[in-house]
Amino acid sequence: MRYLSAPVIRTIAIISVIAIHATNEGITAKMTQLDFYRWSIVNVYQAIFRVTGLPLFVMLTGFLLLQPEKYSESLSTFFKKRWNRLAVCVFFFGILYFLWDFTVKNQPFTSNYVIQSMLSVGPYYHFWYLYMIVGLYLLTPLIRALIPNLSKKLLIYFAAIWFTGITLVSVIPLFGFVFNSDMFPLLGFLGYFVLGAFLPRIKVKTKYLIVFIIVGLITISIGTYYMAWFGNLKLYFFQEYLSPFVIATSMLFFIVLFRTTSKGLQKHKRLDLIVNTISDYTLPIFLLHPIIMESLQNGYFGFAINGNIINQVIEVPILTFATLAICLAIIIPVSKIPLIKKLVGVN
Repeated sequence: MRYLSAPVIRTIAIISVIAIHATNEGITAKMTQLDFYRWSIVNVYQAIFRVTGLPLFVMLTGFLLLQPEKYSESLSTFFKKRWNRLAVCVFFFGILYFLWDFTVKNQPFTSNYVIQSMLSVGPYYHFWYLYMIVGLYLLTPLIRALIPNLSKKLLIYFAAIWFTGITLVSVIPLFGFVFNSDMFPLLGFLGYFVLGAFLPRIKVKTKYLIVFIIVGLITISIGTYYMAWFGNLKLYFFQEYLSPFVIATSMLFFIVLFRTTSKGLQKHKRLDLIVNTISDYTLPIFLLHPIIMESLQNGYFGFAINGNIINQVIEVPILTFATLAICLAIIIPVSKIPLIKKLVGVN
């Protein structure tokens, strides 16, 4: 079954992931007024793209993998599908990023660096997401066995303890205290994953959801601004993927997308083609985009797109869509070659 919302959600999510990396602007104690102005603009972008990026991917993955018709899938079939899609392309891009690190970025080559990278975030900073997804895949067969016995009350109970745990673990340290997270073993992205299968069933009027989404985005943006203003060590607390504000806002956005993108897209043939093309190449775009973005920022293509040349208001969207376009221009023709198709992660 092909859910019409899935390509739209994937497209929004991958554009947001690229955009959040395009907004990587630091803040320092010696920041000038102009620097702070630039950062404030970027802060608004970050508030939006944190909500519309990776959480959507995780919730959509949960929605697709936890449908009742998938429960009869054997362990071998399930893991063979995941392995065939991820293993070869992750290995290929892993080597590519180590080469990028050692040659272009002049990272000294040591075996300890390679081993530690593979054991922590991966060959490059964005690989952490793939590690997290693999962890969710390992739990999926168990979750599938539990869900048929999950009543509405138990689902609410699961959501409550996950959200409460996430909130306490993230908020209490802001006040200088240490909280024992062992009390809440159900933390991390598991809540996004499981609840993604049930969120589209929630019956709340869309207009109210949109109001709460706007309030959430404003809270995230203003909250980060004040954390910066007062010099809090957890500057980006409000923007963390597992902050209560991003969780709530992204889940509401996920529900709205399911309601508003399931119909009518095919009436706009060109837009439908663009959305489905981006959706089909989401994995290789995700894996390739940091190299393309850094090449654009550093002028490796003969021109540069960065915040020192262009005002961030327009630099972020220009860099985002330029990165996306170049990724597609590379991946689409390359994926037509049978031997390379699997290397870049195209089905």
